[in-house]
Amino acid sequence: MSKVVLWRTYDDLEPAWSPDGNRIAFVSNRTGRWQIYSMDKDGTDLRNLTRTTTRDVHPAWSPDGSKIAYATLRFGFWSICLVEAEGKAPSSIITNNPAVEDHPAWSPDGQRIAYHSNRNGTFDIWVCDVTGANQTPLTSDDPTDLSPAWSPDGKKIAYHSNRQGPGDEFKPGRQSVWVMEANGSNLRQLTHGPGDETSPAWSPDSSKIAFVADQGGRKTICVVDADGSNRTEAISLGSGCDNPAWSPQAEILAFDSDPEGFFRVQTAGVNGSGRVELSAESKDGVALAGAEVAAPVAGRAAPQPERLRVPPPESPTVRRAVTAHMKRTGRRGLASNIIRLLLLGGAVFGIYYGVSWALGRGTAGILVDAPRWTREETEATVTYLIRNDGRAGIIRTRAIITMDNGEKVESAVATAFGARRFRAGEEKTIREDFTIRSDRQIKDVTVEITPQPR
Repeated sequence: MSKVVLWRTYDDLEPAWSPDGNRIAFVSNRTGRWQIYSMDKDGTDLRNLTRTTTRDVHPAWSPDGSKIAYATLRFGFWSICLVEAEGKAPSSIITNNPAVEDHPAWSPDGQRIAYHSNRNGTFDIWVCDVTGANQTPLTSDDPTDLSPAWSPDGKKIAYHSNRQGPGDEFKPGRQSVWVMEANGSNLRQLTHGPGDETSPAWSPDSSKIAFVADQGGRKTICVVDADGSNRTEAISLGSGCDNPAWSPQAEILAFDSDPEGFFRVQTAGVNGSGRVELSAESKDGVALAGAEVAAPVAGRAAPQPERLRVPPPESPTVRRAVTAHMKRTGRRGLASNIIRLLLLGGAVFGIYYGVSWALGRGTAGILVDAPRWTREETEATVTYLIRNDGRAGIIRTRAIITMDNGEKVESAVATAFGARRFRAGEEKTIREDFTIRSDRQIKDVTVEITPQPR
């Protein structure tokens, strides 16, 4: 087992263990877009399972290991899809509603899939056949119910919710772990901590549930018996950790963590020992076998993993390389290339804004009603209607979310420069997706409209 080596600027997260315990599916943005991957349990044999132009998240293995369900953002909506575990066949869409439908969980018999959806205005737990037929809500009230997890014995579904349990002090937005029968009856609150408690995951024998507890802004992974007793803290890194997943042998938990700013998939024993980094890479991008991570020592900061770095400027290797480069290009040639790039970029922007101004000068964009927004953990979607009361042309729009601490967040997915073509009198529904912090609340949403870009 080698010392952990990090050489990357991307994230790996949301691990899901295959039923035979040999592979782990996860989400990564290593190509610039969130896609589904799988790897051997030691971090080798990486496979890219989805190759879409959008975002694919929250993988879940079918009980026989042949398929993976996941959520995808297509046509402005989050939908549940299936892909072959080998990634060779195209994905198939299971749900396709104008809503956010996410976080799939298989029934143990492989015939149904649970997920959360806000198609009725608030997030509830739904279930459907694996074909997408018989889509039925299991919860249907005002609280926000998210992230279902089906017990391996098929009898219950765990999820997290901000509903208020008996004798529990209510705090707006606070999430706790709840359990219900697989038919949606007998809702019961399982955890009662002071902060958010999310992402429930059943042990293979259905006797325990792992979940993420927010303790003063620090996320830890805890384990509790299925009846809510015997709560223990399993994994605490002194930094964030999330999305626990049990190995089929119930000895190991996979999870994601970001101690150095980038999420990576790790595993550890249920007692937190033997922590291993699974998605390490060499400088050349070659996946390394699982690398051991030093355990924290009580009263001392945990040793930081080694990070490969470019040698410092005083290094003779760097000096020789820089000198050789300067001799090849010359200062005058380098300066002229920079000037050419600036002139070319200015010309492209000038042409675009010139055309936009010409096509937009006769338009009159009007915001119809107030923008609506929905939120699911760290994802938010803003929907608004724009009407053009002027002549045909281009209208630029941009939604901005204001958080409860005053922070302003702009859309993560938008058209080029926010420009859209409108016919005279035409109305368009526009959806923008945002990535936000899970510990913040949305205070306000505004829409900027520019009929005449300058």
